[in-house]
Amino acid sequence: HKLHHSWSAPVSLVAIYCHPFEMLVSNVIPLFGGTIPMATHLYMLIGWIVFAVLGTQTHHCGYHWPWMAHDHQPSFHDFHHQKFTCNFGNITWLDKLHGTDKMWKEHCAAQKEAKKAGKAA
Repeated sequence: HKLHHSWSAPVSLVAIYCHPFEMLVSNVIPLFGGTIPMATHLYMLIGWIVFAVLGTQTHHCGYHWPWMAHDHQPSFHDFHHQKFTCNFGNITWLDKLHGTDKMWKEHCAAQKEAKKAGKAA
């Protein structure tokens, strides 16, 4: 995963930049692992792939799309690329459980305070 993290400010194509073994174990097997034994229909498989790729690209794009106003991505994942020792999860609950979101929470609190100070001035 170090190869992928050589980009501290990721862009969408960086999402698939990794060692071939990592691509197999972290991307290909999870993506197709359930579809083969379940004999998934081809159109369902294509839909699954499209949503998986779009989700990965979105987490690495750096843009806050209007339809994602409620989502913590891509800021959460960008912070992971900047620090590399936090924000490991995609949906954050494991980070909350293990305390690996502490730097992220501190960062968000500092941004909120800076925004308040800017409005007060």
